[in-house]
Amino acid sequence: MSMNRSKAAQRGWKATGLGLGLLALLVAIALAFIDEPLRGYIERQANQSLDGYRLTIGALDFHPLGLSVDLEEVALVDVQRPEQPMIRIPHWSAGVHWRELLRGHVVSDHRFERPSLHITRSQAIEEAEGEGALKEPGWQEAVLAIYPLAINEVIISDGDISYADSPNSKPLRLQAVQFRAGNIRNIESPEHTYPSTVTLQAEVFDSGRLTANGKADFLAQPHVGIDADVNLNKVLLKDLLPLTGRSNLILTEGRLDAQGHVEYSPAVKDITLQNIAVNGLRMDYVHAPGAVANPSRVDRKTSRQENQSHGDTPLTIRIEQGTVTDSDIGFVNKETEPHYRLFLGDLKLTIRDLSNRFDRTATITLEGRFMGSGTLTTHAVLRPEDPLPDFDLDIKILHTKLKSMNNLLRAHAGADVQAGTFAFFSEVTVKEGRIHGYVRPFFKDIDVYDPAQDQDKGFFQQVYEGVIESFVELFENEPRKEAATETSVSGPLSDPRANTWEVVVNLIKNAFFKAIVPGFKKTVHS
Repeated sequence: MSMNRSKAAQRGWKATGLGLGLLALLVAIALAFIDEPLRGYIERQANQSLDGYRLTIGALDFHPLGLSVDLEEVALVDVQRPEQPMIRIPHWSAGVHWRELLRGHVVSDHRFERPSLHITRSQAIEEAEGEGALKEPGWQEAVLAIYPLAINEVIISDGDISYADSPNSKPLRLQAVQFRAGNIRNIESPEHTYPSTVTLQAEVFDSGRLTANGKADFLAQPHVGIDADVNLNKVLLKDLLPLTGRSNLILTEGRLDAQGHVEYSPAVKDITLQNIAVNGLRMDYVHAPGAVANPSRVDRKTSRQENQSHGDTPLTIRIEQGTVTDSDIGFVNKETEPHYRLFLGDLKLTIRDLSNRFDRTATITLEGRFMGSGTLTTHAVLRPEDPLPDFDLDIKILHTKLKSMNNLLRAHAGADVQAGTFAFFSEVTVKEGRIHGYVRPFFKDIDVYDPAQDQDKGFFQQVYEGVIESFVELFENEPRKEAATETSVSGPLSDPRANTWEVVVNLIKNAFFKAIVPGFKKTVHS
């Protein structure tokens, strides 16, 4: 009897084992065929949440034991610009964050291998203006459609980010991007803090290096908050030409190194550069016909109105210490005939405590070779606006060969010189809405008319320059043969609404450009 029961039990276990085996086989068969239907379902669900973009998934591999999923060749395409995916992810893994599950938190981690982001100027404008799909919460719903657990950790390996300002310009690129963010769901920290750890490393413009380490609040509204130390090393500035060119700044050389701290959140927007150094800068500002007279004023007003309408926190940018060395900057005027370029070579610029808010005393010192022959020194002390601009500005130019400025004299005075030297002095103080100061250009040993130099010029032009020279010879100060004029720049500010930087720029422009040529004419006609 017992033997029969034993045999029956064995047959029962065999039947159970066979049943479980068949069930496992059926599950395995089902899982072998579930990947493609699941891929199609996830793709459809994600695209229902996106507006203006289309998500495609090349392949999907679901792992039931680990409750994870691997996605291959994921692409996000702008339907209006389908020729190149905006985002491409060769491999994306998503799964349960098991460490947090042991603590009772059901969240996920995501790993992206070799992802790339390619964005154009028009796309960037749409996103900045809130018209792009990525600005809306749809992208978050799309991610949840791929893996329905809140994201708590993100790891990016060997990422690539590129920005194309125009189809013909070289894209700006961040390569070899390594990024990690943890505790994204704030599951370990109280509110009103930066609970998530963030690290970033990347190559900038082929040769430079970017590192950032800090914390973030990915759940902050209306945008993410970040609080991090940032370092930039050996960044070549010539790649920024597509951007600076839109402001008529032609930047062809230069290297940037900087160390700073960024805190950017709904409540605080501060960028502090503890040290910034630019070496070998080659840059011209080109004033061309049709250029906006004062775009900074328009931008400032627009920004102020937007901040007020949205209740946004204004951005503060501060340079604690900055230097520019071994550089060449110029001003090119293409609105005159002939065109001319004023430049400063061997430039050395030192900045201390400069802020766009002008909330503390800042100093700026500038030295260089003016027009290749003279020396220029400038010193400025910028005090806090309370509430009007408050600063001192001193400019000195010595031993400049006047012939190097011939194109400027031809354009504005209708004459040029064969010889002579130029010097310029100005001291200005702005306080309580008023300007006190002077500008004093000096002209020495001027030789305006030279028959050999001017033999190809018209008769009346030669007569005009000969008359100018005769006035110079008659009224030059003997025995130094030096002529000088002085113009007061004292009085109320022309625009009391202007900030310190606008007043400084306008003073330099008016003091220099509106003093040299009138001073030259006044000297020769006195």
